[in-house]
Amino acid sequence: MVSRAYRLAHVEGGPPVTPASVFRIASVSKPITAVAILRLINKGRLPLDTRVFPLLRDLPPPANAQPDPRLDTITIQDLLQHAGG
Repeated sequence: MVSRAYRLAHVEGGPPVTPASVFRIASVSKPITAVAILRLINKGRLPLDTRVFPLLRDLPPPANAQPDPRLDTITIQDLLQHAGG
């Protein structure tokens, strides 16, 4: 098997890229997540008006953090439309 990479790690220079180079995914995962959510909505398994943060109760806030009470009003539709607050 042949494995090779081309280019530099940064546009302005830097180390050359190798097959083992790691890159950040940036915002690439956002549309993939949105499509997965929209498929659940189309199948009737998830309503758009579902409040998101009550679903995440198993994820505690950071130590000494006081969550904003408005978080409980943010819906899936708000997140898909970037209108969460």
